[in-house]
Amino acid sequence: MIKPQAIAWIALLALSSCSRRKPSLPFQTIASEPYYLLRSPERMETPFPETLKAYGDVSIGWVDLREAMLLRIENAYYKEGAQRRGIANYLGTETLVLRVMPDGKLKQLELLGLAIRPPAQDAVASLLPIDRQRQRFHRFYFQVVVNRQAGTSNALLLSASSKFRLEQLSNQLARDPASVCGGKTHHCTVFPEACTVSLGMEIIVNRQPVKIAWGSTLASVVGQRKQFTLQRQHLGKLVAVQLNPEDPELLRLPLLPGDTISW
Repeated sequence: MIKPQAIAWIALLALSSCSRRKPSLPFQTIASEPYYLLRSPERMETPFPETLKAYGDVSIGWVDLREAMLLRIENAYYKEGAQRRGIANYLGTETLVLRVMPDGKLKQLELLGLAIRPPAQDAVASLLPIDRQRQRFHRFYFQVVVNRQAGTSNALLLSASSKFRLEQLSNQLARDPASVCGGKTHHCTVFPEACTVSLGMEIIVNRQPVKIAWGSTLASVVGQRKQFTLQRQHLGKLVAVQLNPEDPELLRLPLLPGDTISW
């Protein structure tokens, strides 16, 4: 049987051990050629232009949606029965903005509709079915030729309940797009030609959530300011990014979802 005094000593040793733990190392920005580098707390170095590669392979046109990312769907509408889709027949647009939640599901943030929309043209809110919004993993493609005969390319979204299933669908899409996105499907959303789909993200600026475009840099938020701080999400917590605000090259650092900026 352990005596009370021994228990007290064990507790004190545990507290002492915790107090001696080193705080998390910060991110560091490093001057380099041809690009500046971002060094992670694990000492891994990434050129500024490659920072976003952790979210997908932009070179072949896809990005995985993760927490605090935004999907903006804007669909154009024209007069009923119009033969030519020109400015004379243009009625306006409807917009839907969805945010990726911590569990990977999509949540509606904004919905702007037309006062009068032609009934034969689908509402923007119906373009991405609710059952797909509730999936936990999503991969967005900027342009894919689904129908080779038609020769048109469309933005599309793959949705799945697991990362493994998403990878399966992605590989199948590369081999045969029509087999994944042709006909009825519960995993693929092909957006119409008149629809513009873009990515964004949510960051925190002076304790307030702010929506910015995907690929935005630090300069687009801080402008000409010389005094500010930047923190970045890392392993579930905010970690400081060490930088010199006097160096304009550092302002080329791409921002990531959840970044926190203060001044």
